[in-house]
Amino acid sequence: MTVDKFGGALLVQSWREPLTRDDVFDLCDAAFGGQLTAGEDVHSVWVHPRASLNRGGSSASDAGTDASNAAAVPGVYRRASWKPASEKGGSELDAFEEAFGPDVFGRDLSDPELGHAFKELGLAYTFVPPRRFGDPSLYLDFRPTRRWIGERARGASVLNAFAYTCGAGLAAAAAGASRVLNTDHSETYLAYGAENYRLNGLGGAPGAPETERDETCAARASAFDAYCEDFYPAVRQLAGLSPPGRQGRGGGRGSRRALAGGARGRHGGFSRGGAAPKKAKPPRPETFDLVILDPPTLTKTSYGAVDIENDYQSLAKPSALCVTPGGVLLATNHSHRVDLDDWLAIVEKCVKKAGCAVTRVEVVRPEPDDDDHPAMADGKRPLKVAAFTLE
Repeated sequence: MTVDKFGGALLVQSWREPLTRDDVFDLCDAAFGGQLTAGEDVHSVWVHPRASLNRGGSSASDAGTDASNAAAVPGVYRRASWKPASEKGGSELDAFEEAFGPDVFGRDLSDPELGHAFKELGLAYTFVPPRRFGDPSLYLDFRPTRRWIGERARGASVLNAFAYTCGAGLAAAAAGASRVLNTDHSETYLAYGAENYRLNGLGGAPGAPETERDETCAARASAFDAYCEDFYPAVRQLAGLSPPGRQGRGGGRGSRRALAGGARGRHGGFSRGGAAPKKAKPPRPETFDLVILDPPTLTKTSYGAVDIENDYQSLAKPSALCVTPGGVLLATNHSHRVDLDDWLAIVEKCVKKAGCAVTRVEVVRPEPDDDDHPAMADGKRPLKVAAFTLE
């Protein structure tokens, strides 16, 4: 079981072991009684089971008098209506049923009215109600990396690949990056990213002419900038490589020397403004001072599979070609099956094959106030983050 705190909401997810109603009751009682967290009061508990006791579903009545062993009901449990079972009337079973009933429940908890805004490191984010078997809108174990970006992105041009809800891009823009491009295949989540920018006063003016956008670094970074496309065609085209499945422009594979020149500053084809970006014409090659590569563990796209355990090479090479000489590739791998040293060696090998030299490697580790996700029993952490300085 994992418990993440988003402002006044707890998101409770079960993985290998299912949650019972008794588990949820004890958790809610502690949360609403102020025993779990310090600071902001907990106003709701989101129960989002990824494992269930009964695939077909069960109820307290099915379980007889041993209702506490019934599967937890997914949904939103709110403090305003919560009372311990000891304060309920009626029979023991009726009291148990009433105490464990969520205010909002069902397979789809994605009603926008259920969400709210919360803050992390001084920035506001939208809490996106999770879909059934979906993910939270901000991964809290990535906080040390967002802090790292916020401390180093000032004045830098930034590419945020696999942007999701654009948390890393927002951290860079708020830090004063000269340009931030968020790319993701999902218009829905890029729209949440645009909302996160707006919450922090970084929405920018859509459709401003290039000359107006170039007046100051702050003006360029404040406009939400995104390209809605799968990773492979988006980043390969930025790198000057042929997009998968079709012939690329300019005669084929990109090179580091070719991209180091006058291609930067050309931003054609990207959607700007506060609305969800539509797919645009292919971008021109461009390099960035900081490229953030934060892929999912495994997913299939129409251009090929993203597999961080068996094929990180296909992700690292085009990303490295998007880094300006002297810039940084900030890469992640969050599979517990991948050893840190082995992964670092794979990324370095890929970078060298791309014609780049690695001059420095910095592993981004949690600071004491970030260490809410301790190492596993073997002493290793699933999430691995490293900054590779390239020449």
